[in-house]
Amino acid sequence: MAIATEDQKTLTLDLGDGIILELVLIPAGEFMMGSNDGRDNEKPVHKVIISKPFYMGKYEVTQEQYQKVMSTNPSNFNGAKNPVEMVSWDEAQEFCKRLSQMTDNTITLPTEAQWEYACRAGTTTKWHFGDDESQLGKYAWY
Repeated sequence: MAIATEDQKTLTLDLGDGIILELVLIPAGEFMMGSNDGRDNEKPVHKVIISKPFYMGKYEVTQEQYQKVMSTNPSNFNGAKNPVEMVSWDEAQEFCKRLSQMTDNTITLPTEAQWEYACRAGTTTKWHFGDDESQLGKYAWY
């Protein structure tokens, strides 16, 4: 069952047994995707239009969420509230398929463009926190 808030900015999927999966609405819009100083497959920077809003997971899928949907937990670093890991792309697709069936919602992995658009969060800098590479360690493992 899905429960949307009045403003539809969040969607909560009830997986049963008190386990929920929260989604947030990412509005339609446009952004400049890619990097001219990155890898060749990131070049050139180009305009991308996200024509329709979409929902995206608020957090990583936890092991208890994955277990509830898939009846298995492939993770090496066990803990119900820990993110699930050791999942292949095919397994993630199957998770989305089963979650869609459980909740009567169409659940998919984000496209590369949707992912970058959401991560940029409306910014125009190299990273969501700015362009200063010396600050990267505060925000990411690399």
